[in-house]
Amino acid sequence: VAMEKSPSAPAFSGGGGVGVGGGNAHEGTDPGKDPKKKYNVKQYKGLLGSISDVKHSIEDERKKTKEREKAMEARMKQTESEAAVVHKELSVQLRCAGRSYQQLLTATRELTEQIRTEEDRRVTEVEALEKQVKDLKGQLGQAAKPWKEEVAKRDLKIIKLQEAAVDQEARLRKAE
Repeated sequence: VAMEKSPSAPAFSGGGGVGVGGGNAHEGTDPGKDPKKKYNVKQYKGLLGSISDVKHSIEDERKKTKEREKAMEARMKQTESEAAVVHKELSVQLRCAGRSYQQLLTATRELTEQIRTEEDRRVTEVEALEKQVKDLKGQLGQAAKPWKEEVAKRDLKIIKLQEAAVDQEARLRKAE
């Protein structure tokens, strides 16, 4: 863990350090003398306070980090639960859409088949009607044939009579 200087932690200040007062406690003393007399506890008091402040600031940062981590985990769980709900809803919608699509395809196939059947039936009906019209035209032609012949005979008679009338007028004029 990298130690950063927090605003609440005081900087190490000159309260002395290791090596102040001559280094090791036993160094330079006689073996018979009391080594405790050489230590000056007051000179280390500032250092102990600084270490204590650093320790507290590190503990505070650890607590804050744990709180942030818990908050992130809670947010992640919430996001995962929301994602699961959305996934479930989308899955349901997709299944419904898939069923609807299949129903539409089936209905389209059925309608297409009905249209083909209806088209075939109409074609058959039209063919039958066309045949019937053709037969009726043929019958009409045959039914009108005697009348046409009669009309042709009468037309021929009228023409002959007209020619005869012209001839008789010409005779009458000559006779007069």
